[in-house]
Amino acid sequence: MSKLFEKKKDLFIATGFVWIFLLVLALASPCSAQADPFAQLKQSLISDGYSQERIEALFGEKGAQFDLSSATGYFRHRESTLNYDQFLSAQSIAAARAYRARHMETLRAAQARFGVDPEIIVAILLVETRLGAFTGNRAVFSTLATLASLSHEPNVVSLWEEVNARFQTERSAVKSWSERRSAWAYRELKNFLDFTQAQGMDPLGVVGSYAGALGFGQFLPSSAMNYAVDGDGDGVIDLFSHADAIFSIANYLKNHGWEPVMTKPRLREVLFTYNRSRPYANTLISIRTRLKEAP
Repeated sequence: MSKLFEKKKDLFIATGFVWIFLLVLALASPCSAQADPFAQLKQSLISDGYSQERIEALFGEKGAQFDLSSATGYFRHRESTLNYDQFLSAQSIAAARAYRARHMETLRAAQARFGVDPEIIVAILLVETRLGAFTGNRAVFSTLATLASLSHEPNVVSLWEEVNARFQTERSAVKSWSERRSAWAYRELKNFLDFTQAQGMDPLGVVGSYAGALGFGQFLPSSAMNYAVDGDGDGVIDLFSHADAIFSIANYLKNHGWEPVMTKPRLREVLFTYNRSRPYANTLISIRTRLKEAP
């Protein structure tokens, strides 16, 4: 009986060690590690050449926040429901005229360089940010990082649960949207990191829209990388500077087909590249017409 007892004792101890081992494996498993919603995203950025030290610092304690409200904004936002008439009110047009007069020297300089008339630049600034008054209040880095992390299934589930609780959305629709949006956001995030580094900006300190657009002209990071220019000659591109925003908008339009003389349909096509919305483009044309009229 003594030997049998010893064997049972040894089996019990061995079994205990097995359970402890399995528990340790579970705690160290990929599922547990994914408590960090940015784990896969960070690894992708490092694999694409960004230093691990920089990435870990950006995603550190005071860095990126996993904020699904930026993603749910896409499901709340419907272009057809936006009130574009507000930008054609007498008060809005008066503000646009005052802005044009205040920045006319810069607007004329941009026109001389790119051929884009002041009125359409002012119209874009009016609709995008109320002439620079409202540029958004979301951390661009966190916004883009959250959207980019939606390539990871647990994050998609979290998004669907949040969206479905408010809007009764099919899970398959959220998943399909997440796949497309995460790929787009990942490219924009890399452009954002490159742009802020080139301009000596703290990426964690830049705020913008729920879509990750920044500055007075609401440029996406890819547009900032390709079309933003230094308008005031200080050696830095600051899209929160009126001169740089004005010149950058003019450069963007020039590179997307703007010509000093265009038919209305062609004008609409060029403006459609700035924001792929017919009501948006039509509103810009109407504002431009009003501004060209005598007050």
